[in-house]
Parts: sequence; C-alpha cells; structure tokens
Amino acid sequence: MTAALARHSHQSGLSEARFANVYEAEAIATIAVRCLLRELETCPKPGLVSHVDSGSHSDMNFGTFQRSVAAINPYLHA
Repeated sequence: MTAALARHSHQSGLSEARFANVYEAEAIATIAVRCLLRELETCPKPGLVSHVDSGSHSDMNFGTFQRSVAAINPYLHA
C-alpha cells in the first residue's frame, strides 16, 4: 500500500467515525428530550412539576418546563 493510499484510508476512517459520533450524539439528544418530556408527564411526583401541578416550584409550571425543554433542545443536538 502506498503512503498516499494509506493516508486516504486513514482519513476516510476518521470521517466515518465522525459521522457515527454525530449520529450517536443526535440519538442521545433526541432520547434526552423525550426523557425530559416524559418526566414532566409523570405523576405523582411530590414537589416536582407535572401536568397536574407545579409541586414546590413557584417559578415553574407545565408550560415553562415544556418551553425550557424546547429552548435547550438545539444545544443538546449541537
């Protein structure tokens, strides 16, 4: 194998690994968002925000929790 071919093979493997990592990161981010939303829907959870009440949080409710998940979603994917 020539040096140029070896370099090309090595570089190709790196780019494939990068794509695999991107896809894995996207999958993890998607799962994280789903988990956050399912946690919000879970009830009863004494003291925690749910679709039933705000628990012990005077600064958060179902809507603000949903908006928070939507706000961090792009950063999780990035």
